[in-house]
Amino acid sequence: MDQRLRRDLDTIARDRSSGASELAQRACLALQQWLGRRPDISRDELVAAARALLIAQPAMAPLLRLANELALAAGESRPSQYLKPALARFSSTMQRGPSRIARHFRDALGKGDPKIICTYSYSSTVLDSILAARSRIWQVICSEGRPGGEGRKTVEQILRRGRGIGASLTTDAALHMFTTYCHALVLGADSLELAGFTNKAGTGALVAYALQIGRPVWVLADTSKLLPPEIDALRNDNSDNNARYGPDSEIWAEPPKRLAILNPYFEKTRYLPGIRILTESGWRTPAQISPDIKAIKASPLLAGLL
Repeated sequence: MDQRLRRDLDTIARDRSSGASELAQRACLALQQWLGRRPDISRDELVAAARALLIAQPAMAPLLRLANELALAAGESRPSQYLKPALARFSSTMQRGPSRIARHFRDALGKGDPKIICTYSYSSTVLDSILAARSRIWQVICSEGRPGGEGRKTVEQILRRGRGIGASLTTDAALHMFTTYCHALVLGADSLELAGFTNKAGTGALVAYALQIGRPVWVLADTSKLLPPEIDALRNDNSDNNARYGPDSEIWAEPPKRLAILNPYFEKTRYLPGIRILTESGWRTPAQISPDIKAIKASPLLAGLL
């Protein structure tokens, strides 16, 4: 594989604080630059790059979707001619999607009294939407996002760029208590699947409690996060847990002997009544995004890459 591309993808694989959209945009740019350097990319090079993307961040649908585009290109007689417009379309979705989602989000908040919003971890799409709706939000409550501390990044950005939005930080264990006061629990997603969505570990319990007390749950994600079952099955079968679990030291630097440290980064949360999905096309139900997910063509080459 091209050494510059390998370095770019290795950096993305090590990044545990950026959101799926940010990492995917960086990966897409790296692939476009690679294509510019190597207009006649070979099938083997495409397959190697696809595998690197598959294992880099297996919870993040946009990276898996990019791997799929590389694998589809590898099956074409003229791979570069297929890949160039495919990457352009994908990049356009990721660049334009957040601003469109932000407009829908702002409209949904209405023009009444400014609202309290609860959110969890870090999502660039959620952050952009909050900032775009600053006049309609009084307070954002977020938790630390241990062990990576992504929630701190969220509130830091709100305080720096929110121009008047208040921000509160609490522990992950206590965040559910404050959903009582919020207008909505607003979450990002690393992927949108047929039966549920993937996000940071801890999302499921938070969602269940919010719905139990009658608070709506809004999941903000552009359509690059849609993940067909064929690709979802591949990441579930991936035996490499290094990308799914964080290092033991994040939980306990020097744990007692024989202690097993469990540090999962992501979990799937089932779609339940009360969950609304906001893409660049507007508000959707799980049933409404299902045809779009099923319409995504999955390369048969992917199955042999893991």
